[in-house]
Amino acid sequence: MHMTDTPLDDPDLARFVADQFLVIPDCLPAAQAKRWTDDALRRCGFDPADRSTWPEGHRFLATPADAPAPCPVAELRDLAPKAWAAACQLLGGAERIEDPVTVTGDLVMNFPMRPGTPSTPPSGWHVDGDFNHFIDSPECGLLAIVLFSDVLPDGGPTWIAPDSIGPICADVLAHPQGLSAWTMRAERGYHRQCRRFVPLVGAAGSVVLMHPLMLHSSSLNTRDCARAIRNLFVPLREPMRFDPAARPLSPVERATLSALGVERLDFTPPPAHRRHATDHETGAAQPRPYDTAEQRRTSITVDAATCARQRCEAQAALAC
Repeated sequence: MHMTDTPLDDPDLARFVADQFLVIPDCLPAAQAKRWTDDALRRCGFDPADRSTWPEGHRFLATPADAPAPCPVAELRDLAPKAWAAACQLLGGAERIEDPVTVTGDLVMNFPMRPGTPSTPPSGWHVDGDFNHFIDSPECGLLAIVLFSDVLPDGGPTWIAPDSIGPICADVLAHPQGLSAWTMRAERGYHRQCRRFVPLVGAAGSVVLMHPLMLHSSSLNTRDCARAIRNLFVPLREPMRFDPAARPLSPVERATLSALGVERLDFTPPPAHRRHATDHETGAAQPRPYDTAEQRRTSITVDAATCARQRCEAQAALAC
């Protein structure tokens, strides 16, 4: 697999600004992706080779406390260096990213439905992240999805609405107090303003990088194979900025301005106390930050599987 520090060329970057997402193939070997998938199934009591042991529909494979093997945790830069390099390009350089960015082996599965189950439109449209969202939120600079299996049409792919970014950004700007993901999911109805809906299909080992406010949804798996993914955030050291006179803008920042139809944005960052976690079930403010650099360091150096898994559970709870 040929690797470079800049896997995205200028047309790729322009396409991200226009489309708000990229599917990047060949980010990790298919054999490694299959090994992670099979191990995740075994840790949760399912036989990869015996479909009679599989449930139906979506299942977050959280590693049980008594599992015979621990949940693997890897840094994105090590697991999928091509995807890491692409994320660095999209965010304006590695120095802007709050590293480490971890990927856990607790996968989000979409198991086949029983034969004859009719296909239905994607449902449960939402934005990820149990924190108070602003247009500059550093908690998530990019939303990433690692495909640990081939993801086929009608095979339970995540669906995205690329033209949701404009309405969502405008709505967030109109609420200077911030919006929780719960509020955006339960009350806003963004999908009714969208006309473009795209299934995220691709080969095992691909990684999808998308705008952090991308509206997305789950879908039924009406094929005969299981779909395995892991979603994660690529966080920033500092909030985004939208004034090109202050410093060069990243492609993600340019994509935000493009979605709003402007070339620059006068935005006053919220006070620090507004940047907090929110309850997944109610959207209520929580008296703590969503995530801190110290927690991220801890997730790698002390009890890595437990800490990283806890941090990612809120992201995976909303089916993708």
